[in-house]
Amino acid sequence: MKKYLLLVLTVFTFTSVFSTDFRSKRSGAFEDKTNWTPSSRVPGPGDNVTIQDGDDITISSAITVASLTIDDKNGGSTNTTLLTINPTGNLTVTGDVTMLTNNPRSFTSPDYSNVAYTQMWLYGTLTVGGDFTMTNSSYITSLLGLLTTEYIGSNQIILGNPTNPGTLTVNGDLNLSTESSFDQLPQNNFAITHGTVTFGGMLNLTCNEASGQALDNFLFFYDQGGYSGLQKDVFFTKTGNPFNLQQGMLNTQSSSDFSNTIWHFTANNQALIVSDLFTFGIISIESPKVTLGSNLNESHVGGKVLVTNGSTLVIDNANANLSGLTTANKVELEAGGTLRLKDAGIANGLPANGVLNANPNSFVDFEVSNNQNYDVLSASGTYPKVTMSGKGTKTISSSTPDIDNGSFRVGEVQVNEGTLVLEDGVMLHLNNRYGTKRFQLDSATTLKIESIADVDAFADISRYNT
Repeated sequence: MKKYLLLVLTVFTFTSVFSTDFRSKRSGAFEDKTNWTPSSRVPGPGDNVTIQDGDDITISSAITVASLTIDDKNGGSTNTTLLTINPTGNLTVTGDVTMLTNNPRSFTSPDYSNVAYTQMWLYGTLTVGGDFTMTNSSYITSLLGLLTTEYIGSNQIILGNPTNPGTLTVNGDLNLSTESSFDQLPQNNFAITHGTVTFGGMLNLTCNEASGQALDNFLFFYDQGGYSGLQKDVFFTKTGNPFNLQQGMLNTQSSSDFSNTIWHFTANNQALIVSDLFTFGIISIESPKVTLGSNLNESHVGGKVLVTNGSTLVIDNANANLSGLTTANKVELEAGGTLRLKDAGIANGLPANGVLNANPNSFVDFEVSNNQNYDVLSASGTYPKVTMSGKGTKTISSSTPDIDNGSFRVGEVQVNEGTLVLEDGVMLHLNNRYGTKRFQLDSATTLKIESIADVDAFADISRYNT
């Protein structure tokens, strides 16, 4: 009896770790074992799956595999290798997903009818535990100047349609990689039509290009015809900078209906560093701290910059600012949202007058580090609640535009740390449009008022935490 039990346990342990490499042998349902080699069963957890050479596979149920490769080696306009995940389909890949073109066709006058294609139509759910990689190449070879062979490849993923929003979660990196040695450009097209994408790692777009060529990695939003007005959400959950974008390689097309295209930055201590080749719809800051690492201008932001409740957008260096934004209400602070300008980011960090739309219960914070001194509130604008932090000195200089009762500039000032200096001639009249006018100083702060600074006599001037 003991020997029999041991045998059963041994067999169970062996089969639980057993995995198989499956390759498609014809088009059809993923769930049909006869479409696979070997054909003994349907691929499942622990198995490595390859869809190859013009096969068209559909998934309509819950499937889990270890890895997935979509590979086209033959090319031709009627030879697309395709995976369709239907609305009822739910594919979990615990490892990596790779879309690969490796086209060995030889032709003397190449055209796009001879491209090797891989495609994924995602109308259901795909969860990737590892990396998602789209890679292809086009190149030319010669032998003694007599023989030339040209290779072209194209990968494409389409997320969602008007009636079925797709869902893609990539816990690792998204890698779009192209290579070319001549004038035929391979393409990776990552098209978000309707649905939600979550990136847990880096967005890497890299290339090895021929001289003078810019390779085509497209990350774009399709909104033509019946596809316009569909919701598209992209979440970045990685700490630090989630982008690795090579100059001259990335072409990004964004929706003309920017209000339906939202880029969510949700990780604490995240960095937002943009490229001139990149256009966002709505940038939604949804984290305790996201630091802007470069300038934002009108070509970067098609919609607006939104700072949500409990979130903070930080500008802390001279090379990062919002001054290139010129459209009214381009930067919106929701109730509880904070725009923080720190040290070198204070001088030019604020957008032009009228660009910032601040909720009465939002905050603009000026943070000055110890032993530093920066002018604050030097730019015209409307800031209902101003906070001042850091142990350094904040100065409202005599050249600062008047903060008067008719300008709707400032409703409340709260000095949390350090020293605030009001220079000779400064006008500091708060506005009751935002509620009770308050000028508050923490117990550990210092207020220096020069000889004839004009301070609003009707403001609620008080200390707190005492």
